[in-house]
Amino acid sequence: MSLLLPPEPSGEVTTFFASHERPLRLAEFEMTWVRPNGESVPLAISYSPVCSPEGTLLAGKLIARDITERVRAARHNDMMLAELNHRVKNTLASVQAIADQTVANASDLPAFKESFLARLLALSHTHNLLARDAWTGAPLADIIHNELAPYRNDSDARTNDARVRLHGEALTLPPKHALALSMALHELATNAGKYGSLSVPEGQVTVTWATRTTDQHPWLHLQWTESGGPAVEPPTRRGFGSRLIGDGVPYELGGEVALEFPRNGVVCTIDVPLNEDIC
Repeated sequence: MSLLLPPEPSGEVTTFFASHERPLRLAEFEMTWVRPNGESVPLAISYSPVCSPEGTLLAGKLIARDITERVRAARHNDMMLAELNHRVKNTLASVQAIADQTVANASDLPAFKESFLARLLALSHTHNLLARDAWTGAPLADIIHNELAPYRNDSDARTNDARVRLHGEALTLPPKHALALSMALHELATNAGKYGSLSVPEGQVTVTWATRTTDQHPWLHLQWTESGGPAVEPPTRRGFGSRLIGDGVPYELGGEVALEFPRNGVVCTIDVPLNEDIC
């Protein structure tokens, strides 16, 4: 029995083992056993007495089960619940910020409703992509496709066509990057659909991306380029969309964003680190 006791057993553990001499079955008890090599193993201990017909204790049956997987699963569940709470708080904060900024820039209630619902839908699409893979990440190509699908000649197509051209490697973004970049891409697509290249049949959007390594950290370089649309006039003021792209992405992810307005089409260049710990 003493072989199961850790080097410094707690009072609770000592009491459990001292109780084995009673002719009573003891409920399962969890403890940590230290192997000779120093490795700790969680165990579930149960004890059943073997008694004579007169009730005299003859022997005891002690079962020790390795519950490493059970403990690991419980810790994973706790981590997932904590992560879920964190995500919900962040999502609610994002919705509040979107609502505040949209109402501040809306000319009337119908305009607010249209912009607000469209931004919520963009956020929802990315949440769906993240939920599909248990919030481990979301494919960048799928995020871009979700935003540009309404403007394609065939909204279900995922190949390049006359309206939308995508070029880049297969890349899964961390959740934080997926959310921030999806909102920026939504603003770019919305502006292109209202005023830019996607507002006319012959207009086109090209999105290219690639990764590189700088100081042993991965970075993403993404460029949005519009062409074939109406002549571009630089904006006279910065609306919510421009602030979200130019200020929001660097604030959330680090790196730099350049939003340019040449006459032949808007160009947005996003250069951000992919490591969440250096954002």
